[in-house]
Amino acid sequence: MTGSKIWLLAFVALLLVLPALVAGRISLSIFLFIGLYSLIVIGLTLLGGHAGQVSLGQAAFYGLGAYIAAISSLRWDVSPWLGLPMAALGAALIAYVMGLPIFFLRGHYLVLGTLGLNIVVDVVIRNVQHLTGGPTGLTGIPPLSFSGILISGDRAYYYLIWALVLVALWCGRNLIRSRVGRALAAIRSSEVAAATLGINPA
Repeated sequence: MTGSKIWLLAFVALLLVLPALVAGRISLSIFLFIGLYSLIVIGLTLLGGHAGQVSLGQAAFYGLGAYIAAISSLRWDVSPWLGLPMAALGAALIAYVMGLPIFFLRGHYLVLGTLGLNIVVDVVIRNVQHLTGGPTGLTGIPPLSFSGILISGDRAYYYLIWALVLVALWCGRNLIRSRVGRALAAIRSSEVAAATLGINPA
């Protein structure tokens, strides 16, 4: 067994026993937020670290995904389990459409363009109050359930969120090792050189 696999197994084991270790000492909700923010960090690492592209737009699409999942369950009576993939696909589609005008920006212009996307999404969410609840957000979102068993409480959501983090890490690892990942690494090294090899930096 390689060293990386040993570290992975140790990390998974720590995640499994952590709720028992911190019980009565630290609120488990802290680790919930760490898991949620880890999902953003994984995306930022792939984009900024592996592809070498600086973007400030992740928070906007992270928030859009959350609102799509909440609105689909609360307003449209969609199952929360179906709302999760809808949120991912919906946020990806919106990111693609909104990103079309800035696909060809580079350097500081890309940073400013993605920052502008953040501002646009924030303004829209705050003003479409009949749909998003405005600055106060949404309440009464139906909880997740599995085979009639209600998933509630910090411990249940802790395991769910960190399972998603592990899936995201696995997907990111496979992406880096794929043809697309090698293309992203080439773009990080030199967009001009990558373009001469037939890689589209946009």
